[in-house]
Amino acid sequence: MKLSQLLVESRVMAMVGQVDKGRLLQRIAEVFARDLPGASVSQIKERLLEREGVSSTGIGQGIAIPHARLSLQEPGGKWLTTPMAVLARSKEGMAFEALDGQPVHLVMALISANENREDHLRALSICSQVLRHEEVRQRLLQARDAATMLAVALGNHEGNDE
Repeated sequence: MKLSQLLVESRVMAMVGQVDKGRLLQRIAEVFARDLPGASVSQIKERLLEREGVSSTGIGQGIAIPHARLSLQEPGGKWLTTPMAVLARSKEGMAFEALDGQPVHLVMALISANENREDHLRALSICSQVLRHEEVRQRLLQARDAATMLAVALGNHEGNDE
């Protein structure tokens, strides 16, 4: 699996501003729903919030990786044949209850089919690999637009995984 299979330019949010976690997850759910026929924005947001309720996906260093799995029976679930990612950036930072208590600037959200746990874990690993490098994080924060952010993210990961 490659990052280019998870993330496309239409799912890169270059400037989300200073929003709270709930509003950000709403906007991310809207982006996911655009690519899933019949998907319910509220259902996707609910799944993301359920996962946040277990523990924050704000992992520190200005990064959060919210993620959720949808059942094939849920609205839009049958169209979720492979994991999907959204990359969002807030230059101002947002409160995300991160483990280090610092504001989050980069969010890589992920949704997958509930029935395919292995792909979900592989996709989570890919998202984490991309954002763990300080240089990549800085380049993502400095990128001028969504296309540049996508190129930075893909440039860091393509070819590293099958």
